[in-house]
Amino acid sequence: MSPKSPKSSPKTNPIDSLAKLPTPRAWAVILLLALATLGFTAYWLYDALLPLLLALGLAYACSPIVDFLEEHGWTRGAAVGGLLAVLGLAFSLAVALLLPLLIQDAKDLAHRFPEYARQATDRVLAAGQSLGFDLPERELLLQDLQDRLQAWSAGLFTGESAMAKRFMAGAGALISSALTLLLVPVFFFFLLRDLPVMR
Repeated sequence: MSPKSPKSSPKTNPIDSLAKLPTPRAWAVILLLALATLGFTAYWLYDALLPLLLALGLAYACSPIVDFLEEHGWTRGAAVGGLLAVLGLAFSLAVALLLPLLIQDAKDLAHRFPEYARQATDRVLAAGQSLGFDLPERELLLQDLQDRLQAWSAGLFTGESAMAKRFMAGAGALISSALTLLLVPVFFFFLLRDLPVMR
């Protein structure tokens, strides 16, 4: 008796294999769904992802400095900590130097705002008259603008509940911004320290 020959597996036709793949239209639909899901997720997680993205960008920008320090005998953790301390000191000095200047500029702007408003009103009136528009006098226009601003500012504080809601909303936004600023250096430290491992 001759031994049984093993059954040969049927050869697959390459055309049949290609026919099982998704069509270009199906790939386009899959790509659009993936992009929509990614965009929707990024929109809802924007506040959570923003400090991480900022820290990641800073980490990649500062990576050559840390690599240079590491080549000259620093450990990577010490190099990242030293760089973070220098950046924090530079940021604190910039705020300390620029904040008084910004406050003074804001005070000067508030003091000179009526004069700026008069100059702007004169220009608008002159331009309107040159185009043939019948515009009111400057004093009437300024008085109308002042009345509207007073009515708007009075409407902001109608009732104790409205004032409390605005205060709570402002405090919540301030706390959220402060937490974001605090998270950036934490993410920056760990991302920059472990960047070679991530690569």
